Amino acid sequence: MILAFVGVLAITASLLLPAQAADAAGASRKVGYFSRAATDFSGENFQIRDLDQKGSAAKLTHLHYAFGDISPSGECYFGTGDAKHDYQKVFDSGRSVDGVADRPDQSLAGNFNQIKKLKAKYGLRTSISIGGGSRSTYFSEAASTPESREKFVRSCIDLYIKGNLPKTDGLPQGGIGSGAGVFDGIDLDWEYPGSPGNGTVGRKEDKQNFTLLLAEFRRQLNLHGQQTGKYYLLTAALAGSTYRINPGYELPKIFDYVDWAVVMAYDLHGAWETPLIANHQSALYLNSADPSETARSCEIYLNNFVNGGGVDPARLVLGVPFYSQGWTGVTNADHGLFQVAKSGTAPATDDYRNVKNLTNLGYTRYWDSTAKAAWLFNGSTFWTLDDAQVMAEKAAFVKAEGLGGIGIWSMDGDDSQGSLMAEIDSGLR
Repeated sequence: MILAFVGVLAITASLLLPAQAADAAGASRKVGYFSRAATDFSGENFQIRDLDQKGSAAKLTHLHYAFGDISPSGECYFGTGDAKHDYQKVFDSGRSVDGVADRPDQSLAGNFNQIKKLKAKYGLRTSISIGGGSRSTYFSEAASTPESREKFVRSCIDLYIKGNLPKTDGLPQGGIGSGAGVFDGIDLDWEYPGSPGNGTVGRKEDKQNFTLLLAEFRRQLNLHGQQTGKYYLLTAALAGSTYRINPGYELPKIFDYVDWAVVMAYDLHGAWETPLIANHQSALYLNSADPSETARSCEIYLNNFVNGGGVDPARLVLGVPFYSQGWTGVTNADHGLFQVAKSGTAPATDDYRNVKNLTNLGYTRYWDSTAKAAWLFNGSTFWTLDDAQVMAEKAAFVKAEGLGGIGIWSMDGDDSQGSLMAEIDSGLR
């Protein structure tokens, strides 16, 4: 009985370790975001199985499924059409990770079941990512009071950790515990605390409320972990500019609660800017010739956390893009770099797997040896892209600076050979 009691104490103590000691992946984290939107929307057909087929899953340590939604009442819920893709859709053998077709009557199907199969094959740690650019509208409201935070966190844990998925439309999928074991943690992608925009409400209290929300997530995840004997990850995707950091994050305090965070070091430049200037969207270092009013680079963004915020670099994961930004009507000088453009391309962003092929269509690849960034130009249209050489530079940077790894938005952007993921994996070894 004494030994049994000591064992219980040991389990409880392990669940209450500081966040920085909780993630065994350490500095080799390779975090891939899988976007629901890539599975059947916008002409794409990228499935969980593709991560297995192209060899990318074997190179990941963590998989984040994006995005969970927040209701107007401040609770985690499935938005329109989400349940169908997440756990109701029945996959045939050709789209299943293990080649086994779903049965129509099984309680868990869809992407969630495929994630579970991928976990079993590769031992990945998985999280549901909540929010994102289009689903952060009600974050501020959900975080605004002790009562709203408690309700919001409880609903998220109930849905995604306990796996109590709602039954809808007369379908057999769902039910108490039907989704248990799919996710090992929760990733918060609030875009952005204290900075209203894109339909997102913002309050001046968001900065403090975000910390309190993370504390509530950590509290409830630990309580549930004491019942299951498991530690649940809590992570976040964070903006890297001081424009977002100053009104939004209490640094380094929020790292008392999160295990680690992905710094979104992309979208540094794009066709939304005025004036329109063709530029690198994810330069590792700042080129002194960059005409931008605000200096932006991966190095600058990370230093905003480490030097400016006192955050341990090992708790920071460098976010990299598997997509590109484009401008057209670009002045034909210096191969388009830092030149005036007339408009963004249509579409203004595209996946790496598509943009890389432009070298077969009259584009030439160029290299900025100062910024460690690549671009394509055909005399009038400019595409900034993170290709294999860029990924190798960023992996070397991560190792040299003692960072916690690399995080990818998003996995569907890689080519059919998984070239970018392979370069990241090789560079972080």
